[in-house]
Amino acid sequence: MPVQNHYAHRMNPTSAASALQQPAAPASSTHGAQSASAATAPGHHAVRVHGRPIITRPLNNSGFLSAFSDERSRRIQQRARHPIHPGQAQQLRANADALARHASADLDRICEMDKYTVEATHELLDRRTAEMAARLPPEQKQNVAAALNHYRAAHAGDFVMMNIAAMGYQDLTHYLVSTNDKFRDPEEVQEFLHQFASDFFLYPSSEDAANEEEHERNANAVIEQLRTRIPDTLAGPVASLASFIDTAPRLSGVPLMRGQSGIGHDGEFEGDRIVSALLNGENLRFNGFCSTSGDYDIAENFATQQQEKLMGEPLYTIDLTTNSVKDECLRRDALRALENEPEGATSIQFMLKTEQAAGVSVPALGQALSDEPQEHMTDVESEILLGPGHYLQAEQLIRMEHGYVIAGTLRNGNAPAANDPQ
Repeated sequence: MPVQNHYAHRMNPTSAASALQQPAAPASSTHGAQSASAATAPGHHAVRVHGRPIITRPLNNSGFLSAFSDERSRRIQQRARHPIHPGQAQQLRANADALARHASADLDRICEMDKYTVEATHELLDRRTAEMAARLPPEQKQNVAAALNHYRAAHAGDFVMMNIAAMGYQDLTHYLVSTNDKFRDPEEVQEFLHQFASDFFLYPSSEDAANEEEHERNANAVIEQLRTRIPDTLAGPVASLASFIDTAPRLSGVPLMRGQSGIGHDGEFEGDRIVSALLNGENLRFNGFCSTSGDYDIAENFATQQQEKLMGEPLYTIDLTTNSVKDECLRRDALRALENEPEGATSIQFMLKTEQAAGVSVPALGQALSDEPQEHMTDVESEILLGPGHYLQAEQLIRMEHGYVIAGTLRNGNAPAANDPQ
């Protein structure tokens, strides 16, 4: 079926309950975490997707995103070796106006998908999330509440640490050594912690100390807390949150949005690596928690919030599900553009068509876990949080003037394959 039909259907309001299904089997105790100790680098792991062993490769320095191949990847890469007459490619690109009009129509369909999402489905997800939270044993409820508080904190430091823990790393030093052997030197670890504390504004103000000596002690205390924050504070709550999400109702046919900037923590462009992998038919795996929204505008804001420009006008659509010469020409053109201008993929916006995804409503969970429920500053994002191990198989990529809009299917890799016996 043509890809645009996947994203253009209107969900029947009476099918809200069928869009949220209970898990077919108890969740695995590992909640999809990889064996971090066996990794050569974060994101380069031996994992199981639908029970089948695969090897992932990192797409960013943190290792939070990885790519892996399947049969479709091999078909696309085989197709890439077939010659195309230069005249065909030149004639196609000469018709830029028609390509742009077609891409604009595709983009309009994607932009409207949040309006097609049945409101009752999200209300049902809110209710089921709250009901799940109410049934938690006291200790697990306390851990999930702690995890959510850390996850939604005003600064992003804990969120980064939580994803490191979700990937299976026992502590920060264990993770850092896997990124670079230089971190076997305690001074290098100390320097990283100092930079981390500075980047996320974790150092106390000098005004809070009576003198310089006390201020230095307070700063050193922050560093020491960061050093052991995963085992001392976050490991238990992260495991409880991931396990809780594993038992959530499965989402199928519910469109979700995700915006992402391609700038990494170290300021390097990484969006080009993500888009290049998808153009080559690879799948994108979220090794940590995956934050999504049901609102296109919110996702677009996340995709462009670090950029001076919005994504601009659509240039053309690449359909990865066809074997047409047109789409192969455009796929190669996009790859060449990435090589010449990597920053062209800095802003990325995902349209995720769910298939048995495991997610919970963050606003509903926050309200259900609080003794004194009140609105949180992130509630406007209508966030649906997915657990580690979900992956995206891209079907359409719309090349924009300043970024990419990517449409595809989001699946829960921890679940059995659809055609496997339960």
